[in-house]
Amino acid sequence: MKRMLAITLAALVLSVGPLSTPAHGDQDRPRCADITGSSQLSFYQVDAVPPPHEAILSIRVTTLDPLCKNAELTVFVSVDNTSFTAHTFPGDSGFASCGANCLTFTFDYGPTATAPSNAPPVVYVYLETATGNGNTSDRAPNTGSLPFVLCDHNPGTPDFDKNGALIGGCTPPEQEGFL
Repeated sequence: MKRMLAITLAALVLSVGPLSTPAHGDQDRPRCADITGSSQLSFYQVDAVPPPHEAILSIRVTTLDPLCKNAELTVFVSVDNTSFTAHTFPGDSGFASCGANCLTFTFDYGPTATAPSNAPPVVYVYLETATGNGNTSDRAPNTGSLPFVLCDHNPGTPDFDKNGALIGGCTPPEQEGFL
């Protein structure tokens, strides 16, 4: 009788187990640290927002649920796609709320009206969340980083990058990279 009960229980566990197991890769990722959204809501532009002739990097980050109390969100930024500077929420003053499950990170590279400016022509960005255990919960994109090319929202007025080159006009982004 005990043997029959053990076999029945084992069969039940095996048949129900896969239904209760999270999808591969999601088992350690709480919904409040799951990065969602699109890089198309982010930009690296001159004249996109006041003041004029300022190179502004603006990265919008959304999570599936509002960010957990014990979670950190880090925006990694590089000018050479090798050495990255970490900007972490909470703590870094460059972050602002844009809704219940949304944060915007903004960095001002300074004036661009004279050549050369301090604005690099391209910056590379990737995102990470971590919860109280200190381990990365999510990364976007999953590998590598996204290039943001500096563009001029108002190309009728000249603006220059750090190489002294005239900054070109903006075109819509071609891909969604933070998904």
